[in-house]
Amino acid sequence: MRATDTFENVIGKVHRMSQDHYDESISIRDMEFDSFNNLTIAGDGFEVLPSAQRLIANRLRIPQSYLSRCPEDLQSDNLNYWLEREQKNRETFFCRFSGNKLRGVFTERYTALDHMEILTKMLDYGFDPACEVHYSLDESLMVLKVPEYGRMFGLTEKDKIVPGISIANSEVGILALSIEAFFYRLVCSNGLNPVHEIEFIPEDEIIKYIPSSEDIDKVISAADSDTQDYLLTIRDTLGRMGEINHLTWDDINFKGKYVILYTRKKKGGNLKPRKVPMTNNLYEILWRRYQNRDKRKLWVFWHTYTSSKTGKKVDGPYKDRKKIMRTLCKNAGVKYFRFHPLRHSGASIMDSRNVPIGSIQKVLGHEHRSTTEIYLHSIGSAVRDAISVFEQAVKKSHTDSHTEQKKD
Repeated sequence: MRATDTFENVIGKVHRMSQDHYDESISIRDMEFDSFNNLTIAGDGFEVLPSAQRLIANRLRIPQSYLSRCPEDLQSDNLNYWLEREQKNRETFFCRFSGNKLRGVFTERYTALDHMEILTKMLDYGFDPACEVHYSLDESLMVLKVPEYGRMFGLTEKDKIVPGISIANSEVGILALSIEAFFYRLVCSNGLNPVHEIEFIPEDEIIKYIPSSEDIDKVISAADSDTQDYLLTIRDTLGRMGEINHLTWDDINFKGKYVILYTRKKKGGNLKPRKVPMTNNLYEILWRRYQNRDKRKLWVFWHTYTSSKTGKKVDGPYKDRKKIMRTLCKNAGVKYFRFHPLRHSGASIMDSRNVPIGSIQKVLGHEHRSTTEIYLHSIGSAVRDAISVFEQAVKKSHTDSHTEQKKD
């Protein structure tokens, strides 16, 4: 294993890695390769990650290493010819994305199993968040080994054995979910200690950058009016980008003053709705857009783009507005951030004002409290109270010390 940490911290790492992940069924007609590394989907450019390249090369029955060394024009010709052939067998591919990067391409029969789903089930089954976990984690594969030191036994006086469970999973088709038992031998009979003295590679925890309310306001002010409405809707609902992209007028209840957001984190899963009350500002934005809407369009936010296959103008919802935040942050003179930190910022603001974590969890649409806790970057009142008690104790000790000196 490459590193060791608590189970809770590993969950946090996986969550941060997956916060920009989303899935889409993509029409093959809208896909066009510029090279093995770059793909255009409905007019938007995407980087093709090595995990997706491996899957594509397997379907072409061409070694990935060979295809990657070919000239780009030869790559695009072969890949686009493959897309033309695939259209005879199917209309869509099930694609897995990380922001503006394609990480996997599958047929619609593929059933995805995400790392967070596995970790959540482990919590449900009673795994201790504070337990030690040995793990390896990258964009393609997660391997966990959970030793059970409480069940350690000895074959001899010096020979110690620790049982445990090993779980491996890939979100991009490298392997299916694997669950195995294992044994760590802590002390060998020859006196050597192969595991107990191993120093695992340290992996420092960092606090993820969350923009301040002032920086968010600067970015919104730098946008055009339509993009301002889009960003304010994400901010005031704490919605995911995909939820806002697919928001329709049927999901908005002006009389009840709430919106309904739907999310589906994995292919084949059910759409899960949640009601989010509107702020007064959001109500005014959506009501104005509703009055001025194109009645032929279902979506609250949509755009017109040129299909790379037909060359015709097509109307539809956004998939990923990947370039706009970098431009807006640069124009506003603030550190770059994407859409997802708006959720973190909103959750932290609520937490700093003592909103119960259960209420924050409902707004964010999390199934588990532990996921919501990862979002909270504010210093809670309990921590501030603890520091205040410490400060008062130090002051009292300092005052008492000076009083005693004066008596002497």
